[in-house]
Amino acid sequence: PDLNNPTPFSNRFVTANGTVSDPESGIDKDSYEFALNSFDGNKWTGWTTSKTSTPDESFGPLESGLYSVYLTASNGAGMPGQSPTSYFYVDTVVPAKPSVSGLSTDTGASPSDEITLHQIPTFTWSESTDSESGIKGYWWSLNDNTPESGGSFTTALSATMSIPADGNHAFYVRAQDYAGNLSLV
Repeated sequence: PDLNNPTPFSNRFVTANGTVSDPESGIDKDSYEFALNSFDGNKWTGWTTSKTSTPDESFGPLESGLYSVYLTASNGAGMPGQSPTSYFYVDTVVPAKPSVSGLSTDTGASPSDEITLHQIPTFTWSESTDSESGIKGYWWSLNDNTPESGGSFTTALSATMSIPADGNHAFYVRAQDYAGNLSLV
């Protein structure tokens, strides 16, 4: 059997899909067995097995950590075959919220009053941290508190944008880690 690598990352429920073939005798459809093992930081904890009627299986909910999985299938003659072991990491930890430093183009009465005459200001923020998979980058937007759905993505710690009109505007930034987890805004 050949096991396709599962890609769970931030998802606590993982589906492993295998591709099985036996050109000589066919496959007994009741003979698939998945084995899942987790690493607790010091050692592998032991296998959890699941027998299925198809070469697909879901596991979860899983905690953050390193896992391995493999598939064993037996043909109609009872001969087993095993996939190579695949490794994956589940990361459910949300990255730290980046802290907006403010306008680098603040031209108001004081350098920290968040008032500017610039119609194309630059906003800066602090680097976010993530203890699991690391920071991939930042989603940012103006007047939209869900920047990941309609904003822009950058790996920089600043963004320059055109302000559509005079008035009060809100700037939002959200960190995303390599697993796809998003910080608070």
